[in-house]
Amino acid sequence: GIARNTMLWYSADNGPEGNDKAPGRTGGLRGRKRSLYEGGIRVPGIVTWPAVVRAGQVTDCPGVTSDYLPTILDVLDHLPPRNFTPDGISLLPVLKGQRDWQRPEPILFESAGQTAAIDNRFKLVRRSSGGDKKKKKAAGTATTELFDLLADPRETTDVAAAHPRVVKEFSAKLKTWQASCRVSAARNAAR
Repeated sequence: GIARNTMLWYSADNGPEGNDKAPGRTGGLRGRKRSLYEGGIRVPGIVTWPAVVRAGQVTDCPGVTSDYLPTILDVLDHLPPRNFTPDGISLLPVLKGQRDWQRPEPILFESAGQTAAIDNRFKLVRRSSGGDKKKKKAAGTATTELFDLLADPRETTDVAAAHPRVVKEFSAKLKTWQASCRVSAARNAAR
């Protein structure tokens, strides 16, 4: 019965390399590797766990590899250590097939002057105004875009002006998260 009660997670690497002529395709999604648009970060994820996950089950619920540990801890009915807060959340409700389950907190990303926050519907993408010293490009204007991923998974239409509350909420969550990352990094450097 071990195979029936073993949970295996599979995921691809994020985003194809280079331009549209390079190997790998995004299926029409915007961006590529090192971009926080969907073409750079959206990947397929597969879980097999015959005792719990119904074969052929599909979900649109967003998840991230940071969700693995909280999910496993939840399955084991085990709390994380006292001074440790995992970045992810448990996806056990999704694995059990709860179709109406919604991600309670957005997924947060930061890479090379870009940040993103993604929830069940919306995605905020911020790009810094920093220039590129190697290419002698001057600093430009920072951008903030909001996309409705359910209506526009290719991120073609910025809906930030129509949803200022979402922009404000996601921006605040990103700022708080970035501050916690700096504290964590400083704590680890001191060890």
